[in-house]
Amino acid sequence: MQSIVQSGCRHLFASLPVHTCLIPAETKSQSKKRTDSRKKASRRASGGVAQTSEYLKSVIQLHNRTHRKVTSLQHIIPIRPGSARTPIFLIHSIAGELTWAKHLARYMPPEQPLYCFAAPGINSDAPFFFSLEAMAEAYLRDIRKQQPHGPYLVGGYSMGGVIAFEIARQLQACGEEIGLMVMIDAFAPHPKHGESITSWSRNGLLMQVICNQLALQWNSDQLLPPDALPPLPFTEHSSYAAQYLLNHCKVPHTQQALQNYLRRCQCMMRVHAQLLADYRPTQLDREVDVLLFRNTLGLIGHNSALNLPVLPDSQRNPPHCWENFLKSPPVLIDVQEEHFMLSSEPAMEFISQALEIHLQLKTRH
Repeated sequence: MQSIVQSGCRHLFASLPVHTCLIPAETKSQSKKRTDSRKKASRRASGGVAQTSEYLKSVIQLHNRTHRKVTSLQHIIPIRPGSARTPIFLIHSIAGELTWAKHLARYMPPEQPLYCFAAPGINSDAPFFFSLEAMAEAYLRDIRKQQPHGPYLVGGYSMGGVIAFEIARQLQACGEEIGLMVMIDAFAPHPKHGESITSWSRNGLLMQVICNQLALQWNSDQLLPPDALPPLPFTEHSSYAAQYLLNHCKVPHTQQALQNYLRRCQCMMRVHAQLLADYRPTQLDREVDVLLFRNTLGLIGHNSALNLPVLPDSQRNPPHCWENFLKSPPVLIDVQEEHFMLSSEPAMEFISQALEIHLQLKTRH
């Protein structure tokens, strides 16, 4: 799988998630400008969803001004190029990275072309998007450069499945055919789910997910306990998580590099959470073959493998609710895992095998 680690970006750290480029430390002047901007934005924002959107808009504007020289950016990563079959295009999760895609590719047939998308912002020279629709439009441009016409095979994990849905919607608007949409535990847009995700991006839960995923990868002697992140300012969660990993793992990177990566990941998850909360799609115009892989243990299991806090029953296992956006119901496949562990290799092995069976059945018919 060496080609995965080397694809698409220089200066990658092979043991960090795929296509995650660590940004350099900010200068004092950059840090002061960022802090001043956040203070001004926070005076305008006092907690509502619309007000939070305005705050994040200012964060995105500041970030994008820093990278205003980036005029053209290709987001697609050719994990396994080829033309023997119709390629599959897969989209990143809320964290922006593609560790799970590496596991999936390992168990797919070698003749199956696979292209993936890592999020802008996981790489230090990339601007953020202002909307999920704009993100899907940019990804679609890259897809059509690789494959000008359908039928298209698109999908993604968690947030990536929602972006894949929007890509499918835009393709149908252009008169193109969707051969298959693969949703790996993707939840249809809903105000309550959007509120939960934005809350987790602020209170440290998503940071704990990333921290403990890295802890498992680096054979930590213990995981960050539930609710362990102290009531620090949002911007300090990443510093606390980096220090925790350094105390309990053999981290193959410097403290500054790890802290920078976690800070960038944290900012991106907060932006992505708000994009999901703001997304209000319409139903697809035509029927599409949809494969929906669902967790069976909830967003967070009662005995979470990532040592995450127990959620209230009302939040633990929400319905996926895609029936309101599809002309026909999806094919459902249950995976014996909690949501945030579907990125693990055993889960992806099962998903890849089920996906290949479905593709073979489609070919025969």
